[in-house]
Amino acid sequence: MARLRILLPSFTGFRTFWVAQSLAEIGGRLTREVLPLIAVLVLGTSTAGMVGLRLAESLPVFLAAFLTSVVIDRLPRSKFLVGLNIVRGVVIAMVPILFWTNHLKQGELWAVVALLGITTLAYQSAVESYLPSFLDGDNLALANQWLNGSISVAEMVGPALAGLLVQVFPATNALWVEVALLAGAVLIWRNGINTPSERTVEESSESLFQHLRAGIDVLRGSERLRALLIVTIAISFGFGLVGSFYALYCIKTFHMPPALYGVTVMMGGIGALVGSALSGRIARRVGMGTTIVIGLGGQVLATACIPLAQGPLFVSFLFIFAAQLFGDMFGVMYDIYALTLRQTGTPDAVLGRVSTVFNLLEQSARMLALVSAGIMSFWLPLRDILWIAMVPFAISVMVAAKPRIRGASAASDASSMQR
Repeated sequence: MARLRILLPSFTGFRTFWVAQSLAEIGGRLTREVLPLIAVLVLGTSTAGMVGLRLAESLPVFLAAFLTSVVIDRLPRSKFLVGLNIVRGVVIAMVPILFWTNHLKQGELWAVVALLGITTLAYQSAVESYLPSFLDGDNLALANQWLNGSISVAEMVGPALAGLLVQVFPATNALWVEVALLAGAVLIWRNGINTPSERTVEESSESLFQHLRAGIDVLRGSERLRALLIVTIAISFGFGLVGSFYALYCIKTFHMPPALYGVTVMMGGIGALVGSALSGRIARRVGMGTTIVIGLGGQVLATACIPLAQGPLFVSFLFIFAAQLFGDMFGVMYDIYALTLRQTGTPDAVLGRVSTVFNLLEQSARMLALVSAGIMSFWLPLRDILWIAMVPFAISVMVAAKPRIRGASAASDASSMQR
């Protein structure tokens, strides 16, 4: 514990937030893996049913994004995060309860997934909006490093824990672990959070449409935020194309055993941890904007190893291994400082709305890519679709390399925001 105190930043309230957030992240990854397993193993869901499950997760997000973006900026964000964790815990607990009472059907599972999709979007936007309430640019970047580190750990621990629990216990019972993790996060927040500098929420006479318009006006008025938004959409579309057939490409094209495929996915988490540890040192040397370009460019080059992979299993495995390890290592550098740049370049009063717009358009780009990939698969081989994904990746690097992003620093952006 003493070692943890030395390593963790000592910003007011951050240690408590980091521990609670880490528990919530692990639980979220666990549930993400367990719910599809429940659909297949418990309900015997068909392929069409799995498509419906995916749509149930995504479509309500678009309907809820409008209200979510407004609510985040009208409530104290720390209380909003606690409330969302409570709601998520109650929703998840409904699955094993419905199963015990013999009422769990495909429609009920879709409803749970839809509610979780809505609360996940709201939670992600609220987390991104919370820290800038009491941290400035340099401290904010360090805090984002630690948060991305915990996400990397959650990506390794959550799926492995899900597989173990489903193997040992009934799949629905595994969700009680997520409920317990969320309850722990709520208790830590309620008993230990202390952020006296978090801004107070003032009563507003604006209508909901006027409230939302204020966030859109910030995006329209900032060349840097618009450039970041274009990069976000382009890279999300590219990864949507890659992710649509990634597992199928590895297992069917190269006859990669599932265990070996799992090793490559795990290497992504390890790479992300390394990238999170190195990102601060690189940013101090070359600046935040250049770190964004390096991270994004390195991620794109590493991802190109996926369509380049060919030959015997050992050779193709090395290419996929490199794509996961170095792609996530450079990708987390981009994630940390792109988020920090967005946070420091957005007035706190509208940060929730701006974050929701980014997250919503990111999901929209991924869904559009999923549909596009499905259509292209009727005429093109998987490798060709993966090469097409390099086009939006290249666009994202070209936009990021322009001076509005490449020349950015947390301090300069924060000062321009205040002006």
